[in-house]
Amino acid sequence: MITTVQESIVSGLSAAMVGMTSVTAHGGAFNEAELRRWAVKTPCGIVVPIQANSSKMVSTTLVVDVEWAFFIVTTGSSQINRHNQALNFAALAMRTIANNRWGNENAQVANSIKWESLYNGSLDSAGVTIHSISWNQGVCIGDGFADGDFLDLQRIYTSIAVTADEATINAEDMIELEEP
Repeated sequence: MITTVQESIVSGLSAAMVGMTSVTAHGGAFNEAELRRWAVKTPCGIVVPIQANSSKMVSTTLVVDVEWAFFIVTTGSSQINRHNQALNFAALAMRTIANNRWGNENAQVANSIKWESLYNGSLDSAGVTIHSISWNQGVCIGDGFADGDFLDLQRIYTSIAVTADEATINAEDMIELEEP
């Protein structure tokens, strides 16, 4: 269910981010080499599931509170500098994310939206600006799955790393989910 919700988020943000060249799903950590590839097709966006913050059983359905991030990568244009371009996309993304379920019955309403500029000198020297919009969203994981559909529902681990020259941004977390 998490992957189908991610696909729905990518679809919804793709439609809303007018002027963005692409919005893609990504599994987690990305490095400087990937960032450089994205920089040639900016402005672009990357949707990443960061971590599961908590979970609860509702009847026979496991509801996992997933923290998502939408990374906005810009290099600017002759009409607008990269910082203003990133801010404009960030505002549009926050309005799009607010209270959104992405047309997916397994997604609860998006909430706790946060914005962060991931500015650092190395990225600035490379001519790239990255902003992150993160939010929490409950994802319903029902009982309609075969045993092999998730490798290990008891352990969800996600790591994000953005590396640019000497600067490294790392965030990681792990949670243990109780067995039903």
